[in-house]
Amino acid sequence: MKVISGEDAYRSLRSNKTFRWANHKPDTPPAPSRTRKLALLPRLDPRFTFGAEDRLFTIGSCFARHVESELEKYGYRFRTRARENQVEPDECTSPNGFFNKFTTASMLNEVLWALTEERFPEVAYTEVNGRWTDGQLPASFATLERAREIRARVQDILGDIRQSQFLVLTLGLVESWFDTEAGIYLNTAPTAGHISKYPGRFEVHVLDYVENLRHLEKIRETVKAANPDLRLVVTVSPVPLGATFTGQDITVANNYSKSTLRAVAGDFCSRHTDAEYFPSYEAVTESAPPAAWMEDAIHVRIELVRCVIAHFMKHYGPPSLADRIDPEAVLAALRASMPEAG
Repeated sequence: MKVISGEDAYRSLRSNKTFRWANHKPDTPPAPSRTRKLALLPRLDPRFTFGAEDRLFTIGSCFARHVESELEKYGYRFRTRARENQVEPDECTSPNGFFNKFTTASMLNEVLWALTEERFPEVAYTEVNGRWTDGQLPASFATLERAREIRARVQDILGDIRQSQFLVLTLGLVESWFDTEAGIYLNTAPTAGHISKYPGRFEVHVLDYVENLRHLEKIRETVKAANPDLRLVVTVSPVPLGATFTGQDITVANNYSKSTLRAVAGDFCSRHTDAEYFPSYEAVTESAPPAAWMEDAIHVRIELVRCVIAHFMKHYGPPSLADRIDPEAVLAALRASMPEAG
């Protein structure tokens, strides 16, 4: 529990221009809500910043891949985006999408296999209709040898955490499939073919607050053992669930998922001075929907992602980069990209 004295509470309120959804005086009509703005970029008060030569490593869902893409424009490099590490179109829906990690359980698996003596269990490789998967990667392969090759590549690249100064974790969802034979959580849902071929082997676990927080704490413990000076930035992906296996309306399942992960991320970062919460989730979900979402209402428009990362770099980046960022120019580009502008 965080405790704030009454004096500090009112001191904070007086100095915080964003303490309300909209600022107005009691005797005047209500001011427009901040959420009516094209892009709502939350106020930030960073405890640390990146150096120009610092190395960043990201783990997370497809939104994390967008973050990498935008950070590359500021000079940061990621092996996950190198051409030699991409896979073929028949193996994954995007060239580097096989790096995506959607649950805290799968993220924990990967750092344990990359940074400790624990090893990926051979029994976790499964075959259906001539295609091989390992359950941790959103991809499938024509041979077991190819699946092993990509598994080794992922673990090698995750070893870059040892030489990084910052680890960015993007939490995605709480519905996690469990492989009872391998004794591990999976990253993606097994196909209907897997359920038929391996009856009774797979289960859905809806991970609650306690379980997700335990996984996040274990991730921190593992990466800090390998790299004591590492600092963490934790975000929650704004991308909603694509489907739910719980039988609930997806709006209900998605709100539980994001609410749980947002609470976990906030409490985790409050516990540790080497961890910082970055509100990319709030920046997207509280922005004007036409500016935030593509037509499928699932994926975030890249123009808004650019606004969010520019906001991130303006506050967390080195002065040599931050001073070159014009927030108004980025917002103008977002505005110009809107369908109405065409």
